[in-house]
Amino acid sequence: MAAQLTLSVDACPAMSSAQVLTAQSCKGEVIRSCLSYQYETCRRMAVRHITTLLLCVIWGLPEATPDVICDNSNPCPFTGAQDLSVPTEYSSQGTGVLNVTLTVDLTPHTVDWLTIHRRTYNGEIPGPTLRVRPGDKLYIKLNVTLTVDLTPHTVDWLTIHRRTYNGEIPGPTLRVRPGDKLYIKLVNNLRPDNLVRERGHGPISPNITNLHLHGMHVSPKEPHDNVFIEIGPGSSYQYEFHIPDDHPAGTFYYHHHIHGNSHFCVGGGLVGFIIVEDDVTTMPPELSAISCPLNCHKEVQLAVGTNFRYRFLPTDPILSYSNLQKDLGDPSR
Repeated sequence: MAAQLTLSVDACPAMSSAQVLTAQSCKGEVIRSCLSYQYETCRRMAVRHITTLLLCVIWGLPEATPDVICDNSNPCPFTGAQDLSVPTEYSSQGTGVLNVTLTVDLTPHTVDWLTIHRRTYNGEIPGPTLRVRPGDKLYIKLNVTLTVDLTPHTVDWLTIHRRTYNGEIPGPTLRVRPGDKLYIKLVNNLRPDNLVRERGHGPISPNITNLHLHGMHVSPKEPHDNVFIEIGPGSSYQYEFHIPDDHPAGTFYYHHHIHGNSHFCVGGGLVGFIIVEDDVTTMPPELSAISCPLNCHKEVQLAVGTNFRYRFLPTDPILSYSNLQKDLGDPSR
């Protein structure tokens, strides 16, 4: 069975604040690297009297102001204009079958003095080249790492700290097809705390986590979708999800599912989408025009709440998001 699993890794978001840096090698070949270099960072560096930004060409940068130095007249002296590495190549080599493992992870890449972190396949940019022939079978085992951590998010003047997957709210979107196998390594980077861990009335530590594929038709046993698994601070767990061949298409979501703290964590950001794709030719034209894989990017309003107040028993004290964060020692700014 040919697995066609892909992961929607948006390494290059809309270029409202991020800039696509374009470097030219002296051979004249254009290499585009989505470094998401912030314009405001460029301004701050110039204000600090750094006379050279060590950037070759800045594509899409707003019209230069007196305190911004951006020279694109001669790209060759730019020492960071390095050729991209030749990707690893995997080939079916005439056997008609190609088995490949792709691991998606956040990996560091250094150009001169600048180190950036990007989500990659097997640590390479670009990822491995897969070489097949018409009629071949391609089997891809996709490994995904989701890291749970406390990350700051700023909206206008307000900075809040939330538990996230890979620093994003919502977490990365995962795309699968019926019959695929999805391997997710869940890493808990949260710190230990002194809140209770016993079951009963009242919340338990939100720094314990696990993973649930909401609405998916997958096994509830380990190492699959067992919602009673507990992954403590500093620990990790390797999940394995087998998507049935007859799984219905649709948009589902994955989220934190520890009983006793799920409201706090899911409402704060530990949630992401998983899309089960189907063959676009099996749907009526009117439906396929607004469906994946040809048209997946629809604006969806997502409310991530933080203002909940509740109690487990009438005699219990009222709980709130902010009070629980204080008990955990989360940063207030």
